[in-house]
Amino acid sequence: MNRITLRGCTSEPLLSYLSSLAVLRLVSQQKDPDARGWWENGIFHLDTKLDEDELVQFFMTEYAPTPIVAPWNGGSGFSEGDNTEGIDAIRSSASERFALYRRTLDRIFSFPEMPPVGLSIGNILIILMQEADKEKGRSKEDLIEAANEVNSKLKPLETMLAPMNPSDLTIKQLVEQSKISKNSAPTEKERATAIKGIINPAKKASTLVKKLKRGSDKEKIIQACRDRLDERVIEWIDAAAVIGPEGDAEYPPILGSGGNEGRLDYTNTFMSNLAELLLSPDNEETSRNLLRNALFAEATNGLSASKVGQYDPGRAGGYNQSPGIEKKDFPSNPWKFVLAMEGSLVWASGVARRHSQERGFLRCPFTVRACQVGYSSSSEKDGQKARAEIWAPLWKLPVSYPELRSFLSEGRAEVGKKRATNGIKFAEAVASLGIDRGISEFRALQPPQTSRRQLCGPAHGALLSLCPERE
Repeated sequence: MNRITLRGCTSEPLLSYLSSLAVLRLVSQQKDPDARGWWENGIFHLDTKLDEDELVQFFMTEYAPTPIVAPWNGGSGFSEGDNTEGIDAIRSSASERFALYRRTLDRIFSFPEMPPVGLSIGNILIILMQEADKEKGRSKEDLIEAANEVNSKLKPLETMLAPMNPSDLTIKQLVEQSKISKNSAPTEKERATAIKGIINPAKKASTLVKKLKRGSDKEKIIQACRDRLDERVIEWIDAAAVIGPEGDAEYPPILGSGGNEGRLDYTNTFMSNLAELLLSPDNEETSRNLLRNALFAEATNGLSASKVGQYDPGRAGGYNQSPGIEKKDFPSNPWKFVLAMEGSLVWASGVARRHSQERGFLRCPFTVRACQVGYSSSSEKDGQKARAEIWAPLWKLPVSYPELRSFLSEGRAEVGKKRATNGIKFAEAVASLGIDRGISEFRALQPPQTSRRQLCGPAHGALLSLCPERE
């Protein structure tokens, strides 16, 4: 067995912590069942039959990605107007390790619960008016206003596009019709201008239709995924979304709001990164260098500007984020995001079993209600804005993946006979939990909205406050 020091897999930020869990899970499940992992000085170590080069080769040529999908989210690649570069690359690939991913995507697109794609302008207007009849007040007015705006732009096109009926065209087809050359005749330029005038109102109307359809069928889509997809996909579904006893969806905060954070959809970003790293033949050398950077912290110049959201809040951008005072697009490593998503399954492995706890965030291991005390800059707003506190355990003794999974599936802390449900109670429970389960430390993962909380005791702890859910 070889002891590998993964200097790129550190205990903070959360992006690196989850990457560490992913390495242990993927190596154990797909290559070496006897692999063990542990922490030393905030760095993850792996005991495995693989050496460093073989570990890199495993991820480059053998690693079969988990089919991570969230078709219930807007922006996930399953709705009209979404970025589908990642999905298209996976569906068109012939790689055997993407076989399950391809079958999963094809199966989801066939679900009758999925919102329709490729709607014509006429069908979009029909749906808007049908939904407007069901609504009242401002909601009704918004739907009628959106439909009227499209109709007002549609009338002039009926003559310009004859014999084509503009109501029968999709938004994509209208975009194609608006493309002309610089040397086009004045009449063609006039027609192109008229077509461009309807595209934005049509997109706005299409977005309303998507929200209406997806909002009403969200739980149905989640349940359909659980009922019909492979068990390896269901593992991810259970980590991202849980259907409660009353039929409502609940979302463990480790994965945002069901696999997304504001406009950042984790699943679509995951697929796009996979396509870039593993399905682009010309990118193999860069991908390998990025992987070595992610695993061993080796220098690389292949980083790219991309968002990682709550998993590395220090790269969120804004004032005082760089020597230049303000910085927006920090370079990041797409391999780190891929591994973090794979590692989130380890963390959330016990979500579906925690039925006795309260709704939402308490269904996730070591997750409690946020507290705005314990550090000098605390305020009441911290507790109101933070969606939850997550406490990340570190351990010094080598453990196998099944052992780690079992521990996290329990994922609880108790003070006496009562369960710790907030940060203060968790701090009281930390010492006994560390002794009982061999945990040496709960490492602070710096959140964007609070300062580091200093705790004392045999097992030093600190909190991670995730970003609040955004509309």
